[in-house]
Amino acid sequence: MMPQTSNSIFCTSCGTENVSQASFCMQCGAHIVRPAEVRGTPENDSENGAPTNVPPPPPPPPPPPVFAEPTTKTKYSVPLWNPVAAAAWSLIFGPILGAVLVGMNWESLGDQTRANRNFQWASSCALFLAILSWRPGTVDLVWVIQLAGPIVWAVVEARQQILLLGPQRAEYSKRGWLIPLVTAAVVSLIFNAWVAHVRDS
Repeated sequence: MMPQTSNSIFCTSCGTENVSQASFCMQCGAHIVRPAEVRGTPENDSENGAPTNVPPPPPPPPPPPVFAEPTTKTKYSVPLWNPVAAAAWSLIFGPILGAVLVGMNWESLGDQTRANRNFQWASSCALFLAILSWRPGTVDLVWVIQLAGPIVWAVVEARQQILLLGPQRAEYSKRGWLIPLVTAAVVSLIFNAWVAHVRDS
C-alpha cells in the first residue's frame, strides 16, 4: 500500500487510492473508512487496551435507616406532678402520698376512672395502716405495707402515667412539691410516733 497523501485516502478493503473527499472506493465500491472512524471503532479501542462496552458501576447501597426518637410531644395545658418523683417519694413516705398525687394528675387530665382507682389505693392503705397500728400484736405489719405498698402501687397504677408523661412523650408545667412533702412529713412523724407508742405499751 502506498503512503497516503493529504489529498488522497486508500480503501481499507482493496488498497486503491481515492480522493480524500470520496465516500466509496472507486475500485471495489467499499465504504471509505477514515482514520478518525478507525480510531473510534470498538475493535481498535480493544486493541489499544481501552475497555469497550463497560457497564456503569452499580449504584451505592442505600444508607441504613436512622431510628430517631420521636420529636412530636403531647403538650398538656394543666400543671401536673411528675409521676416518677411521686413514686420515688412514696418509698419514703408510703404509698398514700404517691397514690393521691397521681390520682390528682389523672383528675386534671380528665380520666376520673383512673383517678378514682388511685384514690381507692390511698384510702385502702390508710385503713389498713390504721387497723394494724391500733394493736401491739399487729403493729409490726405496718412496715410491711410501708415498704411493699409503694412498689405494688407503682407497678399496678403509676406505671401507666409514667409512660404517658415521660420526657420523650409529653410536655407540661410542673406542680410544686413544697405542700405535699411538708404535709407528708408531718403526717409521717405523727403516725410513727403513734406506732412507737403502741409498740411500747
